[in-house]
Amino acid sequence: MAIKAAFFDIDGTLISLENKVVTESTAQAVCQLHEKGILTFVATGRSRPEIEAQDMLRGMVFDGVLANNGQQCYGEGGELRDIPLSEEDVAALVRHVDAHGYCAWFTERDRLYINRIDERVKKVMSDIHTEIPQVEDIHRALTHPVYKVVVYLTPEEVARGPARVVKESVPMVFHPLSSDFMPQSGGKIAAMKYLLDRFGILPEETIAFGDGPNDAEMLRLAGIGVAMGNGSVEAKEAADYIADTCENDGIRKALEHFGLI
Repeated sequence: MAIKAAFFDIDGTLISLENKVVTESTAQAVCQLHEKGILTFVATGRSRPEIEAQDMLRGMVFDGVLANNGQQCYGEGGELRDIPLSEEDVAALVRHVDAHGYCAWFTERDRLYINRIDERVKKVMSDIHTEIPQVEDIHRALTHPVYKVVVYLTPEEVARGPARVVKESVPMVFHPLSSDFMPQSGGKIAAMKYLLDRFGILPEETIAFGDGPNDAEMLRLAGIGVAMGNGSVEAKEAADYIADTCENDGIRKALEHFGLI
């Protein structure tokens, strides 16, 4: 069956985690795919402010971006899908942070902020090559839509603490010392299904590229799931094909392997 759409994670897939650079061959491959009439989408845990501030998608053309793990989807025509955390869950998380004092990062549509910075925050942000958000009063989250809350806790600490105070949100581990809270109806796969339905495309008519545990379901849903050579065990187990690494032009080589460019 012909491929009509392609989905790409950013960190470790389009962009090297080592040098924060998109290789020229990767950018060219994505553009060639788009020129052939295949829809191209980004599916990432990154927020829109991060993507735009760091110009992460420079040199490439995409029909849509699934940001914040799919909670905020947008394209040239504007917003495609918008699912913030429930006000009740945000309030519960703010209260829990206040009571227990751990670090938490809140993501709004166009604003990022954290309550305080400790060694865990520095470790996590260094490992994922991300700038630490500015320190602000997190109580502003009580009056502004929030799309993602990052807590700097181990999975065990999350399960014993903040996971017990929310009703409509779920944590997703992305680092041994950090997890994202997102709506139960959210996630990359939910956003992917939404866009496929919107554009009249079947899952088997897609190819998806990823490297992390949070990409595994997306790789399983796609007609062709491609895990990067630098990817996690979870991503590789979910994939139909293991590509070369991000730094070694894995995306271009995989697209050529499947005759898509």
